[in-house]
Amino acid sequence: WACTVACGRGRSEVIDGRQIAQGALLADGGFAYVYRGTDSRTGEAIAIRRALCQDGETRRAAREEIGLLEGLPPHQHIVRFLGGEIVEVGRGGSAEAVSLWELCTGGTLVAALQAAMDAATPSKRDAGGICCPCLVEAEVLKVLGSTASALEHLHHHGIVHYDVKSENLMLGADDRWKLGDFGSASRRTFNL
Repeated sequence: WACTVACGRGRSEVIDGRQIAQGALLADGGFAYVYRGTDSRTGEAIAIRRALCQDGETRRAAREEIGLLEGLPPHQHIVRFLGGEIVEVGRGGSAEAVSLWELCTGGTLVAALQAAMDAATPSKRDAGGICCPCLVEAEVLKVLGSTASALEHLHHHGIVHYDVKSENLMLGADDRWKLGDFGSASRRTFNL
C-alpha cells in the first residue's frame, strides 16, 4: 500500500464526485499521506489525504470522520473540507480513506517556529542557544486567536478535536491560521 500511495503521483481518479489529479507528496504521518492535488474540472489546488483502512474498526472510524466533517459548517479558522470517501484498494479487502481539503500553502506552525528559530541572530538567543519568543507577539496572538476561534466553533457543534498541536495548525493562502487533521476528532466526550 505504501508504495502504491507514495508512487501515485500523476494519478487521476474521481473522489466524492470530483475528478482529481494527485501531485507531489507534502507530508506523511503515522496514519496517512498528504499530497498536493488539483481538481481537474476547476483547476483548484487542493490537498489529498490518504489513510489506509486495514480492518472494520479503521473503516468505521474513517466513515465517522467523513460524516463528522460533512456536517460541520465552514469556518475561517478550520481547514475547509471538500469531500471524501472510502475507496477499495486492490484485492483482499483493503481500503483507503481519501479526503480532499483546502490547500494551506503557508505551512504548519511547527515549520514557522523552526524557521524563526533558525533565523534568530545570536543576540536573540539565550545561554542555551534557544530563541524565545521565536514569533513576534502579534503573530502569537494571531495563532492563539485563530485556534480559540476554531475550537469554539467545533465545541459549538458538539465536536472535540483531541489533537490540537503545532503540526495541525496551518497557514492558509488567505493568511489565516487554520486547524486541521480531524483523524482524532469525535462527538464523544469523557467525564473525568
